[in-house]
Amino acid sequence: MIEFNAVSLGRGEDELLREFSWQMPDPGIYLLLGGNGTGKTLLSSILTGRIRTSAGETTIMGEPVNRAGGQVWYADAAVAIRDEESVEEYVEYELSCSGSAANAADECLAMISSHHADIADQPLSRLPHHELLIVQIAMAVHMAGPLRILDGHLTYLDDHFCRLASRMLQSFAVHQQDFLLLTAGRTAAELPDLRDIALLERGRPIRIRHIESQDGISTGMQKLSSSTAISVYYRNRDLSPNELVSGETYRVLSRLEGGLNLELSGTLDECLTELASRGIEIRRIDLQQP
Repeated sequence: MIEFNAVSLGRGEDELLREFSWQMPDPGIYLLLGGNGTGKTLLSSILTGRIRTSAGETTIMGEPVNRAGGQVWYADAAVAIRDEESVEEYVEYELSCSGSAANAADECLAMISSHHADIADQPLSRLPHHELLIVQIAMAVHMAGPLRILDGHLTYLDDHFCRLASRMLQSFAVHQQDFLLLTAGRTAAELPDLRDIALLERGRPIRIRHIESQDGISTGMQKLSSSTAISVYYRNRDLSPNELVSGETYRVLSRLEGGLNLELSGTLDECLTELASRGIEIRRIDLQQP
């Protein structure tokens, strides 16, 4: 069981938590919804032991977080990774530190390859944001320890990658003693089977309520849309910026509604085909030199 029991926390005159209680009683996947500033990351940070509360107790499998917090794996969607290590090195290091099985890294990389792409040799810092999130989602499935937290990942994935993440997360059910907490600012397009959905309401102190379905729930943030405009950047500077040349190589930056980006590379035909396969409507094409 993961439990907040009558937890209180204040910063100056701002009362963030007042006798706050919430349980994740059974192993499985839980979803915590809420708009910006409602407290998703705060609650995640309390579970990791990064933030100490002034009253009450937070426990993981019966242990206070100051003793069990080391068993929590936390992945922040907004993290900036600058290391030149490869995806494979990152996966192997993180899983080994968690005490995962010897073959966990191989299984994790195989999952990424089978669902998305073979990116094991690519530098982690050069991955597009959505691919980094997919790597971390696959790692959460294979990580050892009672609790894994993916903070904000689903918020930053378009419909296509939400479906991909959902398929990856389905295999989490084989770990019968483990908990996975997903937090999101927007309702995702597709999700795996969930134990519970909780919604953080705006205001202070933080309040939470259980909901039966995410349908029709507004978190105060724009829901992801597949409609987009795209910018096409030429790799060949000798080409005219006023014409599209089939077969030439471009870098395509797809600006999704909601302020999210999806970056593709390849020939223009390949990029447009890929966007179409994801159901993304192309509203206009902006031509730009690199």
